[in-house]
Amino acid sequence: IFDQPREQLVGSRAFTAMVDPAQAPALARGMDELLRGADAVHRGEYRVVRADGTRVWLDMTASLVRDGDGGPRYRLVQVLDVTERKTAEERLRFLADHDPLSGVFNRRRFEQELQRELDLSTSTPRRSVLLLLDVDRFKAINDTLGHAAGDAVIARLGDALRSRLR
Repeated sequence: IFDQPREQLVGSRAFTAMVDPAQAPALARGMDELLRGADAVHRGEYRVVRADGTRVWLDMTASLVRDGDGGPRYRLVQVLDVTERKTAEERLRFLADHDPLSGVFNRRRFEQELQRELDLSTSTPRRSVLLLLDVDRFKAINDTLGHAAGDAVIARLGDALRSRLR
C-alpha cells in the first residue's frame, strides 16, 4: 500500500501527512479521542496520496497501547486497501442516477432535479429553463444502422450536452 520505506512509516506521522486534507480533521479527532481515552479504538476510511501521487482508499483501525500508569505508550495501526470497493461504490452511485449509455441523469434523477428546480423557482427570484430535445428519425437510425449506431448517437449527444450545459 505504502511506497515509503518501513523506517519512514514506523514511529512517524507519515500517515497523517498522506491523508486527504478534507479528511485530516476527522483523523485528528479520532487520534485525540484515543489519547484522551474516550475511545478504545478508532476506525475510519481515509483517502490518502502515496508518494508516487496515486490516490488510494484505506480502512484504518487504530488502538492505543498504554503503559502501567495509563499513559500512552504507542499506537497500533492496521490499514486495509479498500480502493476497489470504494470505486465500485462510486460507480453504483453514479449508475443509480445516470443513464449508463449517455451519462446524463436517468428519469428518476431527472424528476428529482426538476422538482428541486421548481421548488427553488417558487421560493427565490431565480430563473430556470427546461430544454426538451427530440432526436428526429432516431428510430430509423436504430432500424437501418443497428442499435450500436443508435447507442453511439445517444452517447455523443450526451457528451455534447454535458460539455455545453451546466
